[in-house]
Amino acid sequence: MNTQEQLISLIFKIGRLMREKTPLGDKHNFSFFQIKVLSFIDSNKEPTMKDIADNFCITSPSATAVIERLVELDNISRVPDANDRRIVRLVLTDKGKIAYEYGIKDLSKRMEKILSKLSKKEKEDLRTILNKIIA
Repeated sequence: MNTQEQLISLIFKIGRLMREKTPLGDKHNFSFFQIKVLSFIDSNKEPTMKDIADNFCITSPSATAVIERLVELDNISRVPDANDRRIVRLVLTDKGKIAYEYGIKDLSKRMEKILSKLSKKEKEDLRTILNKIIA
């Protein structure tokens, strides 16, 4: 297996590890991705579905699926845009704010555990490499 194939394999394994080793407890039972979506909504003033899809590089149907689940759980609500009725904005509900705060703290603890195998320098190097790849 060449280096590029090894990197692809490792990236998939890291993704699996993130999903399997960072479930967010029974209290809220959110996926890692749902917490990231709640975080995005919290950080961006009333984003749209398109904003979600664009930010996470997913299709509109995928964004709809994750948003629909969060709406069903009463963690976010859809709000018509004040200036353009065709646009629907997403906002965290009070329940969603609590779930996000719990979820991000729990996720941080779990990620800390996963990354504890790395030295401070290795963590910094990993951050630098990932930012370089994303850019």
